[in-house]
Amino acid sequence: MSYSAKTVYRDDKLANAYEDHRFRSWSGRLAGDLEKSTMLAGLKHLGAGPNALVLDVPAGTGRLTRSAIAEGYRAIGVDISSAMLRQGFLLHSLDTADPFVGAVAGDVENLPLADGAVDAVMSLRLMGHLPTETKERALREMLRVSRLGIVVMFARRTPLLKFKRAALWRTGLRPRASHWYDETDADIRALIAGIDAEILHHEDILGPFAESRAYTIRAKGRS
Repeated sequence: MSYSAKTVYRDDKLANAYEDHRFRSWSGRLAGDLEKSTMLAGLKHLGAGPNALVLDVPAGTGRLTRSAIAEGYRAIGVDISSAMLRQGFLLHSLDTADPFVGAVAGDVENLPLADGAVDAVMSLRLMGHLPTETKERALREMLRVSRLGIVVMFARRTPLLKFKRAALWRTGLRPRASHWYDETDADIRALIAGIDAEILHHEDILGPFAESRAYTIRAKGRS
């Protein structure tokens, strides 16, 4: 299925400026660090131990991939954009890290990996870009390729968060998204239950008033 993020991040100019734009300010760096630490904590909730093989999708510029390697994991990156993946080599020297298995351009709806090919999957800053039906396919694919489970950040919606986001858009403090797909916590839990999976843990990124919430998920029947 086509959606805006599937095409816009393939632009070389956007990819070259992505990290500088997102993480230049102190608040952007703080948010980025909290995102990474929360996602890595989710791997531990799954029981992913040292040297576990982790898939980062969408890997983007490789900042989360590099953090996983620093924590002792081996890592693979998949992203729809080759332009974004190239930044991982330029900005984070992934090609010099022995635990970095490699990166490949691929679609989260049809991951280029075999069943159970990795121990765990991390997915950061993706779900808000995906329509609901695409989310379902993406989650199924992540679970298919993982042995232990997945850690996924969702864009959560509450009346307060909806008001906050609209205010940020109106004041120009946050770019207005042309397509944004957030859900309530109940919607997210129903989606996960509908693909025969269960939530082991969740954690809000930047606290209880934050839009971003990371869910640690595994297929039912796995232990």
